[in-house]
Amino acid sequence: DKQAVIKSGVTERYAVRVVDSDHVKDDGYIAQKRDHGATIGWMAPLSMVEHGDTNAEALLKAFGTHYEPTKSYTILIIDTHQMNAVADVQTIIPTNQNLQKLIAENPQITKVTPEFSKHVLSEEFAPKYYKFAKGISVAEINQRDSSAMTSFARRQGFSENETDFLLGRHQLARDVSAWEEFTGNGMTMDTNVKDQVAYGPVELVMLDKSPKTIGELKNQKIISSLMAS
Repeated sequence: DKQAVIKSGVTERYAVRVVDSDHVKDDGYIAQKRDHGATIGWMAPLSMVEHGDTNAEALLKAFGTHYEPTKSYTILIIDTHQMNAVADVQTIIPTNQNLQKLIAENPQITKVTPEFSKHVLSEEFAPKYYKFAKGISVAEINQRDSSAMTSFARRQGFSENETDFLLGRHQLARDVSAWEEFTGNGMTMDTNVKDQVAYGPVELVMLDKSPKTIGELKNQKIISSLMAS
């Protein structure tokens, strides 16, 4: 029962992350290393995604993550118990409340305050951001141009106040990778399912404040990898 796992926490040892194979280099990291020096990786317990086998499209859509058929993907299997022992990691189930707490305890990871995030990460606000984020992607709006994004949001019919929230929400997405598929309930949005909202596995967010390279983690047998099909 996923709700029970969200309530009690994940105790499973292994987690899975699917990444663009171009980023899986020995001198790279399991997630993007940010300007503040940490990595923020989104993943899921192995038992909740193993039904997807090595199918990259099925796995990424179960994660609610963008899949591009022209790319190749690698599956990283992460021993979270060993990560806890050798790295400065903090792992949460990303409910709205848990993500606010992570931001409050680690203000260096985003310019967005926990108070602001409480509103923009809510399930009530999620459909507005989803509409906005999908819209700017389709319209190919420069996502670093706040003026262009403001104009686009107003053309979509959002008020000035809503637009301010949308731009702050987009900043949060860029800072912590909580993109438009973020649900706020601790589970992914399963985009394999059409015509209705469906939830996938319980998610995990791992903040590593002293990240080791993929090569180092492989040598210490903390991660293993295999090519997705």
